[in-house]
Amino acid sequence: MKKNPTDFGCIIPALVAAVSLAGSGCSYIEAVDHYSLSSQELQRYKTLQILTEEQRAQGDYRSVGEIRGISCSKIHSEPPNERDAIDQVRLRASQVGAHAISPPVCVHSTETDWKNNCWSSVICSAEVLVDQTREQPPAATSDAPPTSD
Repeated sequence: MKKNPTDFGCIIPALVAAVSLAGSGCSYIEAVDHYSLSSQELQRYKTLQILTEEQRAQGDYRSVGEIRGISCSKIHSEPPNERDAIDQVRLRASQVGAHAISPPVCVHSTETDWKNNCWSSVICSAEVLVDQTREQPPAATSDAPPTSD
């Protein structure tokens, strides 16, 4: 009996390859440039703290989620590093209004990260924290036209 190219012998290796490619890396993480931050975000970036558990317990911080940053090697001679990945976490956290972050947890990968187009990468994640004593209430909006005095 002649084998057909669509038999399971050809399909299974293709499916395994597709699943392994889809599972490599997590999801796309966009790199943030310092120049893309507003002056307010840059100020927040400069003062953003990485808090220890003790410092967090002493303050009035509220978690608003988790954020990730990446250091990516697109050329084999330039290895990714934690410092750059943590800086990306800080930049992204300042964009979302964070006053502080938890200590970042970093994962080093020497495998190709297809989703982020990296030969190797360091991905760091941290909890985004807002100091509730410094939080500004949202500005009230009104449909009424401004009045002149």
